[in-house]
Amino acid sequence: MPDATERPDPNLDYYILVDMTTAATDDAKVSRWVDNVARMMNLHGLAGVPKDRMHVKVVVHGGAITTLLNNEAYKKQFNTENPNVPVYEALANAGLEVFVCGQSMRARNYSKSDLHPSISIALSALTTITTYAPKGYTVLKF
Repeated sequence: MPDATERPDPNLDYYILVDMTTAATDDAKVSRWVDNVARMMNLHGLAGVPKDRMHVKVVVHGGAITTLLNNEAYKKQFNTENPNVPVYEALANAGLEVFVCGQSMRARNYSKSDLHPSISIALSALTTITTYAPKGYTVLKF
């Protein structure tokens, strides 16, 4: 957007926690919400914010939890490989840290072996949000 007058400041550190609960609408395609995280990070980068100034974490719970499944578990449930895996891998290389709500895992009968290996398990989404918000993270709801 060359005409944009409001742009991210490349001199600021951005502390962002995405609270992701919304399920994908098509299990064979990248979730709109996973894509939105990538878009947010890319837009900051395109505006000149260096990678080391982006401190982004995502806590996933509710219906969005299936986006975190490894290909084997995803294929068992949806008869296709998880299209979100390559996006999460690219985001991890860009510094994104992803947590899954342990309570949501338990409620949906998932185990650590069902998850992509880059995913960290949190006690809960609620405690993750209440831990990072006081540390200055802006909470975005997807």
